Amino acid sequence: MLLHTEVNGDGDKTALLVHGIMSDARCWHRLQALLIERGFRVVTVDLAGHGRSPRKRRYSPGDWADDVIESVSAAVGGFEGRGPELVIGHSLGGLVSSIVARAIRPERVVYIDPAFSSPTGWRRVLVGIALAFLRTPSPAKVAKQHPRWSDEDVRIEVESIGLWDRRTVFGLANQRDVRPPESLVAPTLLVLADKSNLVPAPLAASLRELGMQVETVAGAGHVVFRDDFDGFFEKVDRWL
Repeated sequence: MLLHTEVNGDGDKTALLVHGIMSDARCWHRLQALLIERGFRVVTVDLAGHGRSPRKRRYSPGDWADDVIESVSAAVGGFEGRGPELVIGHSLGGLVSSIVARAIRPERVVYIDPAFSSPTGWRRVLVGIALAFLRTPSPAKVAKQHPRWSDEDVRIEVESIGLWDRRTVFGLANQRDVRPPESLVAPTLLVLADKSNLVPAPLAASLRELGMQVETVAGAGHVVFRDDFDGFFEKVDRWL
């Protein structure tokens, strides 16, 4: 499936950005601008069931990844035997990016609080039900929940949730699909929320042993790059 895909900038390096669940490509507006300044051509996608992309009857991490590969390849005219210089994914987008990276072999990868684990038992069921029946919140509610977000990010969040297909939560129902990469395909930076629910400390330690550089942004919640963009980007920029 071809996704809504945008290419911005004319640098000689390519960066692919993959958003998280409930969101869409507009969440990257600040990061995209800075990457373009640093010589990247930035490719963004709206995952299936999100933003301006088509909906499906069923979703899965593997299908999301296949859609990204097909869409980005079409947008940039193929990868000419090698992947983009940089792939960045947040939350669900981090999980999807880990599958994409195995196929297209980028030069560097950044995972932002990725969905490398999920709740179990009744907590898993309750979280799924809560997301599936989530109503589009008001800007005031989003701003109250996320006092550090900019007005622009609050507006984008409300609009993105309004466009989001709630059935996507069932794409993560199979716990076997929600798992971290077993090996690294490129130098990898893992940027975590202060108290990550998706990458708890034991998992973070195992990923560090695997070879990932693991960084935590103090005080930041799950959407690290909105809670503390400067703190987040300082770690990414230094690593790049």
